[in-house]
Amino acid sequence: VASATFWDNFNGSRNPAWHDQRIATRAENGKLVADCTSGNMNLVTLDNFSQTDVQVSVNAQTSSQFGIVLRFTNTSNYVLAYYAAGQIKFYEVSGGSSGNALGTVSASLLGTDVRMTASVSGTLASMTITDGSQPYTTSCTLNSRLGAGTVGVYHNTAAGTTPEYFDNFLVY
Repeated sequence: VASATFWDNFNGSRNPAWHDQRIATRAENGKLVADCTSGNMNLVTLDNFSQTDVQVSVNAQTSSQFGIVLRFTNTSNYVLAYYAAGQIKFYEVSGGSSGNALGTVSASLLGTDVRMTASVSGTLASMTITDGSQPYTTSCTLNSRLGAGTVGVYHNTAAGTTPEYFDNFLVY
């Protein structure tokens, strides 16, 4: 197992390496809390980090819509490993458009507390999400977001979703 190049358990004050791309997040009770008004999204990325091939994992809760951001260059261009409504999938956000979902897999039997791991290597993106007993995995071939970028987390506050509480963020 490779050693982590960045790790944050969100204990104590918020790490200055994080950059809110949209709406402010906060470190609270050992979690990164993404909480914004309905219909908005949070994108939080690492400053001074850029890799093409990378693996990222984070703890989250399935009561909201969330994901891991990979190869992020700006709010209009990144790869998103995404969980929503009992499904995992990828989006290649390019020029502000998310296009069609890639590699959609049902993950409807997950418990509330999960760990998502996503990676990109060349044109291959893969993701696993598990509640500790039930793993779901998907992969896809990327078409456009092939260059280096930073990593982070994503939270979508579609109608009815709750805040997300991210924890134990690791980059390999």
